[in-house]
Amino acid sequence: QHARQFEVDVKNFGKLATGSVRIAIYGATAPSFLPVLLESITNAFPQISIKILEGTLNEIVDYIGKGEADLAFTYELATDARHDFIPLLRAPPYALFSVNDPRAAQDFVTLEELSEHPLVLLDLPVARYYFMSLYEDQSLKPNIAHSTHSSEIGRALVAAGFGHTLLNMRPPGYQDDDPRFRAVPIQNPSKVPVFGVATINGTRQPEVVRTFIEHCVQIRDAGAFQSLIIEC
Repeated sequence: QHARQFEVDVKNFGKLATGSVRIAIYGATAPSFLPVLLESITNAFPQISIKILEGTLNEIVDYIGKGEADLAFTYELATDARHDFIPLLRAPPYALFSVNDPRAAQDFVTLEELSEHPLVLLDLPVARYYFMSLYEDQSLKPNIAHSTHSSEIGRALVAAGFGHTLLNMRPPGYQDDDPRFRAVPIQNPSKVPVFGVATINGTRQPEVVRTFIEHCVQIRDAGAFQSLIIEC
């Protein structure tokens, strides 16, 4: 595999980056994160083709471990000593309310306040542990009314008035005057996860993958991902 990568690198030396990059991405963040990333990548490197694998936090780590993906966009809390991790953004948790919920007009909410109202829980591995730990760190217990494996279904239930949900990235296409729901930051969360690029450490990546990762860092430094978060 390293020999093939070296051969590709030699052929592409001095040329505009070209080739294929296989990315794995956490499904709950993909609709928000990918449009920002792919627009920039496509404009900068039109000859790069991208294969996308979607899954849970555990699944996408397995994709890079098995060599099915070159890199993974994930939260650092899902990585371990096998991985190199490059942070792209801090993603504070926020509460998503129906526009008809009185709390939708607040500048922020507290977990104590949220614990008194119905929660639509994003019930995925690692994500459930993270959200539950926010309550536990403050000796609180959430009022779980519904649970779902899909952030899209969670948002639909919120818009229909079945409760609020907790997320870390803005809904796709979300605007401050969204007619369906409002995103309100949570005051003083005990943990703020970091989202970024994970690879298997010690692996020599093809030039096109290295270029892809370098571009992610460049647009991070330019502030491209700040539009994805909700904070106080």
